[in-house]
Amino acid sequence: MRGIIKQIILGRASISALLPRRGAGVHKYTAGRVLVVAGSRGMTGAALLAAKAALRAGAGLVTLAVPAELADLVDAQNREILTLPLPGRGGTLAPAALEILGPRLRKFDCVLLGPGLSARRPALVLVRDLLQYINSYLPGLKVVLDADALRALPLLQRPGFRMRAILTPHAGELAGLLSSPVRYVKKNPYFAARRAAVRHRTVVVFKNADKTYIVRERGRYFLNCNGNPGMATAGSGDVLAGIIAGLWVSTPGLTTLRTAAVGPYIHGLAGGLAARKTSVDGLIASDILENVPAALKILKGE
Repeated sequence: MRGIIKQIILGRASISALLPRRGAGVHKYTAGRVLVVAGSRGMTGAALLAAKAALRAGAGLVTLAVPAELADLVDAQNREILTLPLPGRGGTLAPAALEILGPRLRKFDCVLLGPGLSARRPALVLVRDLLQYINSYLPGLKVVLDADALRALPLLQRPGFRMRAILTPHAGELAGLLSSPVRYVKKNPYFAARRAAVRHRTVVVFKNADKTYIVRERGRYFLNCNGNPGMATAGSGDVLAGIIAGLWVSTPGLTTLRTAAVGPYIHGLAGGLAARKTSVDGLIASDILENVPAALKILKGE
């Protein structure tokens, strides 16, 4: 028997209750610091979307770590994000970057890994080594794993995290984590997400078409349904990952599970607001990004 499974559908009232208004004494360091390790040649846009979304969701300071050869390009496309050039190889991050990242990690409250990183082995080895470093030396650090960073998990010496982690796979990525067919995870979204959550001792945010399943090991899960078909667009997942990271560091009282639940709701609400201004068919990821503050304003009753 699989036991009793409790489904909790997320609603505006329950989400609003988790989002206090920002206090008057907050400054950029107390609002939370996020390090985004992302980007590769041809995919700097994904890295920038994720970093900007972390800021839009409330983080006080965001640093974007990219291959050194791409740092000037990234700098030219943003004004608010700090850039950390790292050793690269062929347009993607290289394992040698750990020597620079390791000593700096204590300065951050959350690390977001993966958007636009590429699936090339040097980048995946860096993610593997970075996760093992955090597991060993900084288990209190918050970590969000998205996109190509998820491909590094099978390289770990042993599955399971000591640090607080949130995984944000789509169907193909979740199938890869489980070595299962994509049709299995689409047909069994809760059980597939739960298998990954149990294996890695983490929270899984499974983006499955028009529904998002937020799952951890226990026999219940949250379901978010407030998106729209226009959000099925390149970069939408990068924005979601950034929202989760920014919320996690800037919102007092948000646990790992609550952060994983609130993030998709804000993402969906922002996508709905964007669709009203443009159209469902013409929606792009930056439209979602630009409407994150408006979504937060609604939810906080400001």
